Amino acid sequence: MSTSRKTAVIVGVLFIIGTLAGVLSVVLTSSILNGPDFLAAVAANENQVIIAALLVLTMGLVLAMVPVVIFPILKQHNEVLAGVFGLTPQMSTIQMVTNLPIFLQEMVMAVWLIVKGFNASAIASGSAKEKAEC
Repeated sequence: MSTSRKTAVIVGVLFIIGTLAGVLSVVLTSSILNGPDFLAAVAANENQVIIAALLVLTMGLVLAMVPVVIFPILKQHNEVLAGVFGLTPQMSTIQMVTNLPIFLQEMVMAVWLIVKGFNASAIASGSAKEKAEC
């Protein structure tokens, strides 16, 4: 398995783990935090809140690794793009509905990277173009 293929699989798995951890944290806490007396509910469901917090921490750490892992691949195309990848701001709660297409795109990309990997010919042609420009 080539290095770019391994990177593709790792990035795909990281996206899936991060997304699942985030979704599970919301599932665990939505009934607690959306209730009328959520502070009492948090105190009564301490273990559930702790597990959800650990899932959010897992999501953050895993998704923070995506730019680190994918940097060598993106750097072959555009070093500025590689440096900026992963620095997009978070959305507000009201905009969560608009995140569905992004969620679907990330899941499709994750599965695509796991199954197909990166296009080796595109990587090679991008590297050849950069070398020709230098």
